Amino acid sequence: MTELREVTLQLDEGTTGALVEELGAGRYRLMSFPICFCDQMSLGDVFEAKDLGGGTLEYTRRIERGRYKTYTFVISEQLRESKHLARFLDRVLEMDAHWEIAFGGVLMIGVPRGVKWIPTDDLNRALQEAARDSHAAP
Repeated sequence: MTELREVTLQLDEGTTGALVEELGAGRYRLMSFPICFCDQMSLGDVFEAKDLGGGTLEYTRRIERGRYKTYTFVISEQLRESKHLARFLDRVLEMDAHWEIAFGGVLMIGVPRGVKWIPTDDLNRALQEAARDSHAAP
């Protein structure tokens, strides 16, 4: 299994927490969604960085674009805590995709570019099922 490392990634515009896979020779693969720098980086990107020590990497440049298409959704607390979202997230993993929830309600899904699946319909179905359950509850 590949070892992942939590780091602080320093870019020109600021810093962000990131989960990376070290590839050697100052190269890393981004294994989390870049919340604040999504215009510069995306899940799975391979990039060069200088290790500044103390868990901080200074971003130099992107070497290779990640193999994921990212979808971002804002979800309610009701959906986030439902069994329907849990089933949906299982489906995400079955598709060899990745998911992450940030700020308590921003759901990001990275689907491998070769996979012919758009998660929107399945997520909408989970939302409708969660809403039906909440209306049925006394």
